[in-house]
Amino acid sequence: MSAEEGQRAGSELKRLITKLEKLKSSNFEIENLISATLGLAPEGFARNEFGAWTKYIPARDDVAIWRCPAFTTSIDSAASLVPDNHDWSLHVDNGNALAGCEPASEHGGAGADSRGATPAIALCIAALRARTTLTHGEGK
Repeated sequence: MSAEEGQRAGSELKRLITKLEKLKSSNFEIENLISATLGLAPEGFARNEFGAWTKYIPARDDVAIWRCPAFTTSIDSAASLVPDNHDWSLHVDNGNALAGCEPASEHGGAGADSRGATPAIALCIAALRARTTLTHGEGK
């Protein structure tokens, strides 16, 4: 990835984080934006004009559909965003969801903390902040 591509990706991650911080509940469109920004769709799939991830299969003259993970609903899906060699934690206190995403002790480096409307959203924010920190050295 070139420096320019890295800066563009970092800006996109920051925009996603801002959107996630404003969420009050799950959001399918944000989940799709996360998938698109991080290039998570399987090879050959692209979003069509209706926002669905599809891939044309010429041998069957058919279209396959891929459903992006429910990052803003599922803790398991949100945890898949945590960078390699990082540990994560969740805490709910008086209705406030708090998440942390820290490099494993043997790897060192800065971590990321966040608050979110739900535990899954808080973990998404922390994971994307950690990704931003890894690529751009920026923190919380």
